[in-house]
Amino acid sequence: MKIASALQLLAILTLSALTACSDKNSNLDDPFDNNQKTTTQKYSYSFEYNGCSTGVQTFTSHSDYCNGLKSDSLNKNCAITLRYAHFRANCSTFNWQD
Repeated sequence: MKIASALQLLAILTLSALTACSDKNSNLDDPFDNNQKTTTQKYSYSFEYNGCSTGVQTFTSHSDYCNGLKSDSLNKNCAITLRYAHFRANCSTFNWQD
């Protein structure tokens, strides 16, 4: 059981590091400057447990990301425990049951 907990913690830490990175441009302060580049934040994850992988899932909104974590069909019915733990850590304003 300790190995499973260690693997789960490793997956959560890895995914937290991946989702913490974002492309944000803090110099977007002049609405008349057409040369400014805008970026879009992306949310993604990939879980594997007992040889079953969700595959890489990528979303452009936090809401879609949280709903994606809940979707068994999207995630090939894989890694539900890891997905749930990540959901609880990153989607506190959403309900897993909806």
